Amino acid sequence: MLKLKLKGGALYIALIISIVIGVILSVFILIAYFNQKQVISHVSYSQLIWNVESAFNIASSSGFTTEQNNKWIKNNFNDDSVKIKKLQWGAYNLIVAESKNRHQSFERSGLFGVSSFKDTALMIAEVGRPINLAGKIKFNGSCYLPKAGYKTTYIEGASFNSEGNLAAYIKQAPQSIPEIRSQYVKDLENCFVELDPKTDSIVGNIDNINNSFHSKTAVFQAAQINLQSNNLKGNVKLIVNDKVTIDKSANLDGILIVAKKVFIKKDFTGSVHIIASDSIVLEENCILKYPSSLIVVNGNKNPDQTKNNIKGVFMKEKCKVEGAVMAVNKEQAGSKVMVSLNRECELYGLLFSSDYAGVRGKVFGNVFCERLLLKTPSAVYENHLLNAELDSKKHCNSLVVPAVFEKNRSDKPCKWL
Repeated sequence: MLKLKLKGGALYIALIISIVIGVILSVFILIAYFNQKQVISHVSYSQLIWNVESAFNIASSSGFTTEQNNKWIKNNFNDDSVKIKKLQWGAYNLIVAESKNRHQSFERSGLFGVSSFKDTALMIAEVGRPINLAGKIKFNGSCYLPKAGYKTTYIEGASFNSEGNLAAYIKQAPQSIPEIRSQYVKDLENCFVELDPKTDSIVGNIDNINNSFHSKTAVFQAAQINLQSNNLKGNVKLIVNDKVTIDKSANLDGILIVAKKVFIKKDFTGSVHIIASDSIVLEENCILKYPSSLIVVNGNKNPDQTKNNIKGVFMKEKCKVEGAVMAVNKEQAGSKVMVSLNRECELYGLLFSSDYAGVRGKVFGNVFCERLLLKTPSAVYENHLLNAELDSKKHCNSLVVPAVFEKNRSDKPCKWL
C-alpha cells in the first residue's frame, strides 16, 4: 500500500495550532472586554441610582431652592447631571428625581412626608373647661386635654364607657396647637392659580388618562365637573372654579383636584388628593385609599359676610380615609373651619384643624385642633367626645403624614410612583 507523505506537515500542524490558540485568545479577550464593559456600565448605572437617592435628600433639605427646581444640576466630580422636580400634591410633597450621564439615565418619583407622631393621639388648646366624654371611649397615645381634665356625661342615649385607664394617657394641653408652616399654606394656595408651562400640559378630554409622574402634569380646567365613569390615574390635575361631583362609578387613582367645593357620592372607592377653598363632603361608605388627602384652605378676606359659616371637611357615616384630612384657616378673623368625622368613620393618618374637629369613630394617627365640636341630629356640643377611639401607636411605623409643622422635614416616602 502506497503511503503519501505531506511535505511541511509539521508546519501545517503548527499553523493550525496557532490559529486555534489565536481564536481562543480572541474569545478570552472579547469576554474580558464585554465583562469590563458590563462592569463599567453597572458601576455607571449604580452611580445614577445613588445620584437619585441623593437628589431626594437634597429636595427634602432646607437648602433646596426654587431656582434649582426642575433644572439640571451638573455633578462636580463626574459627567453626571441631576434634575429635581418638587411639587405640592395634595397634602404631600411630590418629588421627581432624574439622573443622567452620556449613555444612561435613571428616574424615580414618590410622595413624601414624615413619620406619624407616635406619642400624640390628640392635642387641643387650653379652653379652661373640662372635656365631656360619652359613649365608648378609648385612648392609646398621649391626649393633651385642658387642665380641668375630663368629666363623663350622657349624649344621644349613650353613657360613658371607657376601655382601659384613660388617665394614664392624659397630659396638659398647650395654650394653642402647633402652627402650620406658612410656606406650606402658600404652596397649597399656589395649586389654585399656578400653571407652569415647564411642568404642565393642558388637555381637552378627561374620559381616560393614565399619565406618568415623569411626564408633564395633564391639567384640565372647567367651571364645574361631574365625574362619572372617568378613568384618571397618576399625574392628572383638575382645576375647577366651582363644584366637583364624584360618582361611585369614577375610577380615580392618585390624581389632584383643586376646586371650591367637592362632593363625593355614596360608596365611592379610590385614591384622590383634594384641595378646596370652601368644603369637601363625603357621603356614606366612601373609601379613600392610602395615600389620599382632603384639604380645605380658607383664605376668605371678607369675614363680615361669612362669620357664621363653617367651612371644612365633612364625612358622613361609615367613611374610611387613609392619609390626611385638614382644614386650614388662613384668616383668623374670618369664618371658622372644621373637620367632622361622623358615626363609625375611620381615619388612618393625620387630622388637623385650625379651629374645630368633631371626632366620632376611630382615628389611628394624630388629631390636632383648637377645640372639639360634636354635631348630632338633635344638637351641637362643644368640648365633647362621643364614641371615639384615638390610637397613635397601632400603625405609627407604617403611616406617613404630611410635613405641616415648622420642624418637620419631608424625607420619608409614603408611596413610590
